[in-house]
Amino acid sequence: MSLRLKQAGYGLSALALIAGSGIFAPRVYADALAECTAELEATACQVSTLEALLAGIGNTRVEGVYLAGDITGVTSTIEINRSMTLNLDGNTLSATGVPIIRVLENGDLNISSDKSDGLVETKNGASNEAAIEVKEGILEINSDVKVSSEKGYGIFAMNGGSVDVVGGYVSAYSAALTGNNTTGDMNFYVYNGAYLESTNNVPAVYMPGQADLIIIDATLRGGIVARMGQIDIINSFITSATNIDELDAICTGTTRCYEYSGFSWMPGIINILGGSYTSNNEDYGNSLNLNMIGGHHEVINDSDRGHAIMIYDQGKVEQEINININIYGGEFQTNGSSVIGEYTLSDFTGTDPAVSNQANVRIMGGTYSEIPGEEYIADGYKVYDFGDDTEDRFTVLGEIEVDEAEDSKTETEEDAWILEDTADNLISKFLASYASGDVTLDDEYYYDENGNSISVNSLVDMLARREQVEVSYGEYVFSDEEVEEMKAGLELIAEAAPELYAELMAELGENSTIIGAFRAEVGMNGVGNIIKLDNEITQSYTIPEKYLTAPEGYERTFFVVRQHVIMGDGSNTISYKRLDATLDGATLTFKNDLFSDFFIAYEDTAIEEESEEAETNPNTLDRGGLIFAITAGTSVPLVLWGAYLATKRN
Repeated sequence: MSLRLKQAGYGLSALALIAGSGIFAPRVYADALAECTAELEATACQVSTLEALLAGIGNTRVEGVYLAGDITGVTSTIEINRSMTLNLDGNTLSATGVPIIRVLENGDLNISSDKSDGLVETKNGASNEAAIEVKEGILEINSDVKVSSEKGYGIFAMNGGSVDVVGGYVSAYSAALTGNNTTGDMNFYVYNGAYLESTNNVPAVYMPGQADLIIIDATLRGGIVARMGQIDIINSFITSATNIDELDAICTGTTRCYEYSGFSWMPGIINILGGSYTSNNEDYGNSLNLNMIGGHHEVINDSDRGHAIMIYDQGKVEQEINININIYGGEFQTNGSSVIGEYTLSDFTGTDPAVSNQANVRIMGGTYSEIPGEEYIADGYKVYDFGDDTEDRFTVLGEIEVDEAEDSKTETEEDAWILEDTADNLISKFLASYASGDVTLDDEYYYDENGNSISVNSLVDMLARREQVEVSYGEYVFSDEEVEEMKAGLELIAEAAPELYAELMAELGENSTIIGAFRAEVGMNGVGNIIKLDNEITQSYTIPEKYLTAPEGYERTFFVVRQHVIMGDGSNTISYKRLDATLDGATLTFKNDLFSDFFIAYEDTAIEEESEEAETNPNTLDRGGLIFAITAGTSVPLVLWGAYLATKRN
């Protein structure tokens, strides 16, 4: 599928996977890992010195590196040009005066931490440098990982580089995430409770060139500045810069920063700098498309230009496509400033812009502390005042039809479209319907029992505009030879994780036979897998003909055992559940609401009248299995029956 998956576990031996997976008993096995060297044959190892870290990175056989202790005082940037995982395990990797890590063109680096307080930092770096640079490569920051830059940017992406902040924490003196218009496009995906902040009172995200930015269920302190880009923000918490006096102090002279024609630090929540640069992006050019749904967004300064969305057209170049902004919902607190603020170069400098660019803003939901301008309200929508004596509260919703003959009919807050679902619920409900074909693009999508809805076209515009919505069913049927290889894998899991093995065996039953396994995924590109749905969907699997017939005197029942990773408590606990299934011809069908990995199995039961003399099922094979861990948008297969499947899947 097109969903970008992190393949950190591929190709690892079974023992190394059990040692380094972070699932069974990460500390016990990680402690036993060998020190990384250039000659090491293992695929996972640990480091306690910079020399060992560099040896592990340089050894292409090593796919997983654990920090066994702090590594500090690094003075040369560590470069990554291949796929690998760096597990901080609660330790610190620190550089002085230089970026600590640079991910190059062929690099795909996943930074995780089995223990909390894992830290990657640069101290005393230059103000125009970042703690981590991503040049064309891919970087993923996971929960319990903090990236810190004492004097510069947090993470800098260029030349199409991609950064996934999956529940991590990026804190920087300047912007936490940034790029540069002269170094190509950038891609930022921030979700799963991620936290971004600037310690110097500047935007948390600065996108000076064409960028792809997706923010779901995240916190940003300092706001966003974008000159162009494709931006989707769902159910997140975003604040503006805090202190305008401090913001102005960064600039030279006496004029406020955002009054300079080219300066980017601005006082709104979402700040758009239109008409500033020309993009070489063939797909999007200079366009900016912003979609917002849900969440809470707040101006926390006293600027008279602290708008929810501030649009500043510098008028240097023409936006090839007008700036398009769609607000579908959310809460916006602007401290007296208007919701939308539009300015041109002449408003700040008195100089007329060379060209004029128009912004197209459509508000189709949301609650506001100030009345949104009528020119920004989409057709068919209206502003309603649901405030009281102590608070102004203006809500935008579809116009309410009032029967003039029925005086008792009143407009109440219950009629307002206020998005209360979490992003996960909204997306999962939509995906469940979308995957099953129950929803078409022409429908209104009703996302809760109260009849609240959003146009499917609008939602798909956000989620599918870059082919983000995708359902994938992977299938793998084991041959007789492969079953033999699974036996060795089961011996390993029985030895390394006996409780897990016992749980699997309990769900399978004593007389069951595994004939295959497969994975079902619902994914959003750049966002990760949706692993739980509010609604069950039907899944089907074709049973090979040779398994359909039971031996004489037996009745065969097919079923499914689901393996799912329970997330959220940091332990990544695996659970198993037997699911009933029906067989129609050769098609096995079952319902499921968790997206995980599945064993297809059957059980032969002696026909009742022959049960007393029936022999033990002669057709039972030794059981084997394929275990996967799906963690926060990352799919890492754990091949517990050896390296065979690694060669098949790579």
